[in-house]
Amino acid sequence: MQYQNPIIKGFYPDPSICRVGKDYYLVNSSFEYLPGIPIFHSTDLFNWKQIGYGISRASQMEFEGCNPNGGIFAPTIRYHEGIFYITSTNVSRPGAFSPNGSGNFIITAKDPWGEWSDPIWITQGGIDPSIFFDEDDRAYFTSTKNVTGEDGIFRSAIQMSEIDITTGKLLTESKVISEGCGGRFPEGPHIYKKDGYYYLILAEGGTEMGHRATISRSKNIWGAYESCPHNPILTAMNENDPSISALGHADLVETEDGKWWIVFLCQRLTEQYYHHLGRETGIAPMEWVDGWPVVYGGKVPTDEMKVEGMPQVPIVRETNIHTTFHESKLGLEWNFLRTFYQDYQLNEEKLIVTGNQYSLNDNATPAFIGRRQQDFECRMELSLSFQPEEEQEEAGIAIMHMGHGHYEMVLTRRGNQKVVLLRKTVFDMVTETVSEPVLVDELQLKIIAAASECLQASMQAAMEKHAPAARR
Repeated sequence: MQYQNPIIKGFYPDPSICRVGKDYYLVNSSFEYLPGIPIFHSTDLFNWKQIGYGISRASQMEFEGCNPNGGIFAPTIRYHEGIFYITSTNVSRPGAFSPNGSGNFIITAKDPWGEWSDPIWITQGGIDPSIFFDEDDRAYFTSTKNVTGEDGIFRSAIQMSEIDITTGKLLTESKVISEGCGGRFPEGPHIYKKDGYYYLILAEGGTEMGHRATISRSKNIWGAYESCPHNPILTAMNENDPSISALGHADLVETEDGKWWIVFLCQRLTEQYYHHLGRETGIAPMEWVDGWPVVYGGKVPTDEMKVEGMPQVPIVRETNIHTTFHESKLGLEWNFLRTFYQDYQLNEEKLIVTGNQYSLNDNATPAFIGRRQQDFECRMELSLSFQPEEEQEEAGIAIMHMGHGHYEMVLTRRGNQKVVLLRKTVFDMVTETVSEPVLVDELQLKIIAAASECLQASMQAAMEKHAPAARR
């Protein structure tokens, strides 16, 4: 069969997966965006549909005032005895990084398509938590920990404790079980049991071009763990021209017929070797050879994948995503920053947003409703009806990497005239271009992204008049 990586495109990093019967469920990191922890479902591992979020209401948590790249880190999803579990880290919670910090939490659901519970907070610090249920129903909780080795060098390690899965109480002290397999920043631990061995998979090397997945094993869950002789089992760090790069942060899943697959984060690069779509989710086949996993026959996974001996699965790809705001609530693709923004209405296929005093640069909740960019080449359009009364008032369309990097195309006021302002922000460097006076009541604003140029913003397109409304 043939399929394409990534299987989930655009800013869906740190995948974790589990299977229940014929159904697969997958979760990703979401950082400071809400709703948080997107949840996907598939029956074939290649076609995925988002079914909801783990964090879907303010009573669970919000991230007011957090920095860019705060909020939710690296969730894990598991299923045990009729209950789904997601564990993750809110790195913006006070004290989250202290040794006994309570930034890690567990939420549960009997139906993953519905609402998830309020969080149970775990007093084991670090990030990238995971849960392993052993055959005796004991639950083990792993996360990272910062340690100083015998050589005096400060590094990351993996710690574990046994917990009460209903209360989150630690039943044992946290113990370091691994300092990795030789790469920097060991993190993203997941434990599996197979043929009498406990296998510990890690992300190492940092989540950049040197990213990798390594694995070790032990007869005792507490260790000591021996490293796989052909580590790393997954990486693209030695590829001169990878079609997908930064492979790592992996999780394993076994199909009903006994085959194994590995999901991992990856990223696609532009022709200039930039990556701005976010880290994405890929998948590759895996087999066990002499007690160790071999991914994709020992080859580096690519964007165009061919797997021998499997039936062809029809791959459905949406190429034209057109949003009309005619439902009673926003679709699952839409997000807010830091809190569940409430000052908007859906009315007769229009999205009416009430502004506030915050900008995209502030560590607050601006009047922002956005969705992920999932392709290099795309066009975002907005039919805007807005009458600014003061120079500080503005509304429009933006394309944002994070709080300190974004383009904005807004209708505002300069003196007694309405103008379109194109603003580029990169940290403290801000450049602005102002149009001629605007004499119409409704504008069609467009941002066109091209793979070869990363981003084009056309002032001429912004000034098109009476064009048909299109919302994406």
